[in-house]
Amino acid sequence: MKKLTFIFLTFFSICIQAQPVLNASDFDENLSLTIYGFTIPSFNPGLSGENQVWDFSSIILNTTPGTLSISNASVTPYASSFLDSNYCEIYSLNGEAGLFQYYNKESSKFELSGYVNVGSSVTNYSNFRTLFQFPFTYGLIVNDLYSVCQGCGNNETVISYDAYGTLVASFGTFTDVIRKKTISLGNISYEWFKVNPYTPILNANMHNIPSIKFYLPTNLSNSQNNFNSFSIYPNPTNGNLSIKNVNSIDKEVVLTVYDVFGNAIIENKELNSTIENIDLSDFSSGLYFVKITDKNNQLLYSDKIVKQ
Repeated sequence: MKKLTFIFLTFFSICIQAQPVLNASDFDENLSLTIYGFTIPSFNPGLSGENQVWDFSSIILNTTPGTLSISNASVTPYASSFLDSNYCEIYSLNGEAGLFQYYNKESSKFELSGYVNVGSSVTNYSNFRTLFQFPFTYGLIVNDLYSVCQGCGNNETVISYDAYGTLVASFGTFTDVIRKKTISLGNISYEWFKVNPYTPILNANMHNIPSIKFYLPTNLSNSQNNFNSFSIYPNPTNGNLSIKNVNSIDKEVVLTVYDVFGNAIIENKELNSTIENIDLSDFSSGLYFVKITDKNNQLLYSDKIVKQ
């Protein structure tokens, strides 16, 4: 009986350890990410619970990317307006910073304190908005009241650690992922992220038409979305398409073509030569998406094509 009890406790301990936990120490000021944003009317965030698998691999990164970089708030240009903040997210497009979001990070919580739309406005929250309570553990539910300005009144938000598991994206597979659910002003949003360090992977705002953002580490996006390594022509095409490996990358690569509904019409075709020909003549006219990955399902190239 003692042996069975020991086995059970050992198994239970392993299960507990398998649940990723977020702490304040996981927030790294050296983080830099590339962001791809979309609106997807049919987006489904999947199920809540333990050991989930969320497969979003059919979503191709085919929009103009922006960047997210992290800094200590004290060294940013608007630090004097946010003296109670010690953490800042800087969002840029085409190399120009457009949004600074300021946070107060403590050992017990992580709060949004305000933001700056460059060239437009500075917003200081009179009552900070709690985004995380630490340790952020599976099943935790946090109710919070926040206010975006003096006299604006309080807004209620509910955040919860509602799931963890594996997220599959077009650029890779991520294990030990936490999903946070947020309900505020009648709107539901989800965030998937890794810990140690805290690294967002996907954000989905489900209000009206769902809008999503994928986050890629800068070194990953630079190497994998290497648009100088592959060339697709002609585009538009009447059906015959050529894929040229410009730099003759010395690795096994495969190609998948998706329609606008995310269905793979050509799947995992090996690209074995410098130039490969793809025949789309049997498919209807319209917009298609091309994804090229290596054998580890890491994204090397993505683009959209038009069949006339």
